[in-house]
Amino acid sequence: MKEYFAAQPTKQEVDPVTPEQSANFEGNDSILLFERLDDPVIFDQIVKMWMFGYEARAASGEPETKVRYDENGDMAIKPDGSLDTYEEPYVAPSEAEVRQMVIDQIEQVKTSTPISFDDGTPNSGNIPIFWCMPGGATPTLKQKSIMLAHEKGHEVRRFPGGLEGDLSYKRVFDTAIDSSRITYSQEQYKDDAMRLQKAAQQEGVFESEEEYTYESTKEILVGYLSDPQEIVERMGQLKNYFGFFRTRNLYTGTS
Repeated sequence: MKEYFAAQPTKQEVDPVTPEQSANFEGNDSILLFERLDDPVIFDQIVKMWMFGYEARAASGEPETKVRYDENGDMAIKPDGSLDTYEEPYVAPSEAEVRQMVIDQIEQVKTSTPISFDDGTPNSGNIPIFWCMPGGATPTLKQKSIMLAHEKGHEVRRFPGGLEGDLSYKRVFDTAIDSSRITYSQEQYKDDAMRLQKAAQQEGVFESEEEYTYESTKEILVGYLSDPQEIVERMGQLKNYFGFFRTRNLYTGTS
């Protein structure tokens, strides 16, 4: 497992900068993110991370469901109105194919930012223009910069492979995280419950406030923060805070 995540040696020179000197990075976080992704060692780590999920999916033996197409190139429909599907063995893409997929994804994320004109919660597929911080405060320009780089990072640091890929990534990250040590205050609970209720209302799935007890809300948030995608992205966010790029092999050796 380590071969997919281990840092590789580099001959690149490292600036003699301490964490104290580089902290509170004041530049654009998305630009820094893409500068780091341009580094060949970090790029290779992203490729290996994608490969890990695809190969876990292939090793599971789980078949792939595909849709049949008719002579006109349209999706074939069965008499009952459902799609005409079939199954075949799943074959993981080659490393060369994954490398190109990562290159294409980085270029897409560099040049495109999906937005909406509402105050919803940001995610990698949508950045609401009127998004607010927990509690309703308007985010600063720097907070917006951090948020955008975080969501763009999600689009590059992907965890493919379907269910088997998800389980394999989680097995790796569960050995590094002790979620039982997470503290959760009543003040945090109130902010989170309000935010979750608002999101549920916007999605049309809200039922009642009674659903959002302290324990149920804590469970949701602990699960969210323990998710491999969030762990990796928040580590990237932390490295942006310290302005890590040329300093990467001094401190963490990773992306």
